[in-house]
Amino acid sequence: MLFNIEKKNVYNDINIFSIFLVGILIYFNNETFPSVFFKGPGQSIFYLFFILVVFFFFNVFIKKEKLNKYSTYASFVLITLIFITMLLNQDFSGGYFKVINCILIGYFLSHLISLREFTASYVRVMLILALYSLVVTYIIRPVTFSMPSSLAPIIINTAGVSFIDMRLSVVVNDINYFRNFGIFREAGVYQVFLNFALIFELFFKKSKVNIITVIVLFLTIISTFSTPGYIAALIILFSFFILPSKKSMPLDVSIKKNKRIIASSLIIIIIVTFFTFLFNDIIKEMVLGTFDKVSEDNSSFQGRTVAILVNLMVWISNPFFGSGINSLISTTLELLKNNSSYSTSHNTSTIGALLVVFGSFFTIIFIYYLFKLLNKSKYGKITGVISFLAIMISINTQLLIYNEIIYTIIVFGMLKEKVI
Repeated sequence: MLFNIEKKNVYNDINIFSIFLVGILIYFNNETFPSVFFKGPGQSIFYLFFILVVFFFFNVFIKKEKLNKYSTYASFVLITLIFITMLLNQDFSGGYFKVINCILIGYFLSHLISLREFTASYVRVMLILALYSLVVTYIIRPVTFSMPSSLAPIIINTAGVSFIDMRLSVVVNDINYFRNFGIFREAGVYQVFLNFALIFELFFKKSKVNIITVIVLFLTIISTFSTPGYIAALIILFSFFILPSKKSMPLDVSIKKNKRIIASSLIIIIIVTFFTFLFNDIIKEMVLGTFDKVSEDNSSFQGRTVAILVNLMVWISNPFFGSGINSLISTTLELLKNNSSYSTSHNTSTIGALLVVFGSFFTIIFIYYLFKLLNKSKYGKITGVISFLAIMISINTQLLIYNEIIYTIIVFGMLKEKVI
């Protein structure tokens, strides 16, 4: 399906067009190394924006397709709230237009491909990236570290960390560091988008869940050594295995059999991981470090806790329309430094940052449509609620208020279209 007219059920398979658009969206979203190091920061994603604009206007003015009224109204309200925040705070920094661009990318894309095409293409692209990242980070690790710089150049991020650029993934330039970053700036960011892929594969797929896809995604989440990623993935898998499918779903016996196979495979992976943990001191140290992050004395735990509290402190001063981006950059970061014994300057709460910048109205709409999207699950509302809980844990350990994928998911949540 090339264009998305309002329909309750869309059964079309993915196509090259949808994979191409979603692939560009994922590869060049603002959280990836390619978005920064390929032709300048953010430049590549604007190419996607213009491609979508051309197809969108062809759709509307040449083919006379109808606009989706639900996403049109909701997107208009979000963009209006952004302008209100700008005017009230007399803050006209470029970050607002980044967010508007993110919303428009989601809006245009939702008129060109269906929800089913989007989720299926998203899983397909993330599966390829996940598999590739596992290969270059672990399976051919010696080859990765011995490749010439002309094929695998060294890049350095803003924190001064060195990476080997393997094009579809990066590898930390330290032979004893095994954390998997994929193409993303942090492994903790990678787990967010892997968990979305896991949800889409388990709960949004019309056909039978692909066992290999689930195993690869789960292994990749493990390889990020991200505590929130682990928690979110376990919640998602718990929901899949424990909660029953809708009574209307066909081939219920086949679904139960598939669940047993997936469960058995994941148990084997956990057992193998456990023995690897026992006999590899480096992996053991990284795993222990991952679980140590839930300790109150850990800098990561304290930084995230302080970020939530500080965001709420700033939000209270202007709860309805927010205090603007400048406040997020100056006031919030200053409070973060003053309220943390580790002098952190990293705001790691997406929802908290949205409250600070845009206030309650914008943030409530954002959360509502994220919830609506996850409730389109073929497994029903309870699964949607549990998936929502998992994603909230996942995204609120990172600052993702300028991310194109997140807003695209929000816009697809505005549609009346369902996956079954």
